Amino acid sequence: MFDEDKRYKIVICDDDETFIDLLSEKIEQDFVQRKIVCLIEKYSDSRKLLDNIGAETQLYFLDIDMPEINGMEIADKILAKNLHSEIIFVSNHEEMVFESFRYKPLRFIRKEKMNQELQEAISAFLDKKEKESRILEITTREGKCCIAVDDIIFLESRQHYLKICCENENFELRGRISDYETMLEKYGFVRVNIGFIINCKYIKILKTKKIILCNGMEINIGSNRHDKVRHAYMEYVREKNKWKL
Repeated sequence: MFDEDKRYKIVICDDDETFIDLLSEKIEQDFVQRKIVCLIEKYSDSRKLLDNIGAETQLYFLDIDMPEINGMEIADKILAKNLHSEIIFVSNHEEMVFESFRYKPLRFIRKEKMNQELQEAISAFLDKKEKESRILEITTREGKCCIAVDDIIFLESRQHYLKICCENENFELRGRISDYETMLEKYGFVRVNIGFIINCKYIKILKTKKIILCNGMEINIGSNRHDKVRHAYMEYVREKNKWKL
C-alpha cells in the first residue's frame, strides 16, 4: 500500500536522454520500494525547464555540464525564487563538487557512482522532508495552533511565558522552557542559557561566549553550557555535511 499523503514531484534535467531514462527508472524503483508516490518530469533542454520552474516541484536532479544553460545556472534561478525545492547535482565532473556548494545542493552524485550514491541521496531528501513536516502544537491566547518545528528559530523564557520566534511570525504562550528542552533536543535544538533554546539550523556564527543567529541576533552562552552547545552544533553540522567529507 502506497502512502498517498507523501507524493513528490521530481524533475530531471540532462542533455543525455539515455541517462535521463536510466536515472528516472532508478528513482522510480527506489520510491516504489519505499511505497512512496513520485511524479517525474524529464527535460533534455534546460531552456524549457527554466520556463517551468515552480513551487510544486520538491526535488531537482540537474546535470552540471549542459549546453546553453548549465545546471548551476538553473540552480541559481531556483534559489532566486525561494521555492524551498531541493537540488541534487549529477555530473561526470567530480572536480566541480566544491564549486557547487554555493548553490546549497542536498547532494552531488557522480554519474559513474550513481548506483552507490543515488539511494543515499534520496534517503537524505526524504529525511529532510520528514523533519520539515514535524509539528509542535501549542496553545496561545488566541487558541491552539500548529508550528513546523523546522521553522522555529528559538524559544525564549519570559517569566511565566514563552516566546517562540519563527521565520515569519512569533508566538507567546504560558509554559516553562524546561518542558521543551528534551522534546526539541532530538530535532537539533540546544539550550544555550537559562532563558534560550536555539535551533542549530539558524546559527550563523558560534563564538566562545555567544551565538550569532542568521537574523543577526546575538545570544550569550551560559558559562556551564559551552561544551554542550558546541557539541550540539558540531553534530548538526556533521550530519548536514557528512556527504561532502
